[in-house]
Amino acid sequence: GVQTCALPISTGVYVFDWKMSVTPDPGTVSIQIDMLKFPGSTFIGGISITATNPTLNGSNIVYAATAGDTFGFVNNSNGPISVVLVGLLGPIGTVSIHRIA
Repeated sequence: GVQTCALPISTGVYVFDWKMSVTPDPGTVSIQIDMLKFPGSTFIGGISITATNPTLNGSNIVYAATAGDTFGFVNNSNGPISVVLVGLLGPIGTVSIHRIA
């Protein structure tokens, strides 16, 4: 499913930086997590990794946003994943948004 983040974004240029700890379900061999802009489900950026081990991975992007934009993450892997890592202390994911212009 899509996880959305409705923040009070004003028009400007932003750096979006995200990291997530994911564990694939059995049978999932390719992990793809994409960041989208709504409305319209416009692709902004994403991560794609082979699901060999549970891992913490992420990406970042510089993006010119417009006031009212909403952003979200969607699992486009070839199967189910969990945003969790057994034995991890602390956060299982982070999202940072910095306006630079």
